[in-house]
Amino acid sequence: MIIPFTNTLMEELDKQISHVETFNLDIITKSQRLSLICKRAVDDLKFHIHSHGFKNTNEEIHFFKNLKPYFLSKLYYYDKVYKIEINIGISDSKAQIKYFKDELRKVNNFCQNKKEIWTYYSKGKTDRDSQYFTRGNYGLSQDTDFDATFIDPSFASLHGKTIARLRGSRDLIVYLNQRIKGIKSSPEISRTEPFSLTFNGTPAEAIELGYALYKSKKVDNDIKQIITALSDLFGIDLKNFYQYFSNMKARKGERAKFMQLLKSSFENALDED
Repeated sequence: MIIPFTNTLMEELDKQISHVETFNLDIITKSQRLSLICKRAVDDLKFHIHSHGFKNTNEEIHFFKNLKPYFLSKLYYYDKVYKIEINIGISDSKAQIKYFKDELRKVNNFCQNKKEIWTYYSKGKTDRDSQYFTRGNYGLSQDTDFDATFIDPSFASLHGKTIARLRGSRDLIVYLNQRIKGIKSSPEISRTEPFSLTFNGTPAEAIELGYALYKSKKVDNDIKQIITALSDLFGIDLKNFYQYFSNMKARKGERAKFMQLLKSSFENALDED
């Protein structure tokens, strides 16, 4: 039976999401972690369907219309948040607001273009269920926003992932509006008379410093604000800071090289007469 399995999987997914939400993580790390958790849940769902199938057409329709979209909508949402945040780079408040408004416009346009199928779904109509929510008609769909991993005719219906994306888009619209509101209410780092220092290190070392300040809570700002300030202060381009940080995490041996250099240099200064 598909329903007992999906109910258990839903509960487990919700628990994992709630658990990650309790951590004090920056939005990029959090959304990436939650995206991976949701992808594993979708993979488990896919394996179960391939192993057990459906007992009848009604169960298949219920799965693609109501059950699978629950999981896929969360994957869509967290994956989009991650991609939106990682691509914003370093920019001033006005540029950030424009960026988020552009993303909001894209989401709203998609929802408007899919208004007919959302009306069908939200009003509980059923007359086209066999066409919309059973396998066999998938090739007619033009919605390719999801990763190619999920383009599998044996695990997809014509509008199942459209419904999932529409559900996820509703949460994404709320998120984007909150981001815009948050930026508007935050004082912008002044850029009118920039003061800079000559930094002889590498961008990776500046980013290492930024994350150390952020994680130690010695600077009461988020990681993007800290990196932006260091970028201005040192006059260097740090817009790909998250990729740099990901590379640091994969280092072999001593990963905090710059922090160790600073520690050693400071200790030497203390020993000098």
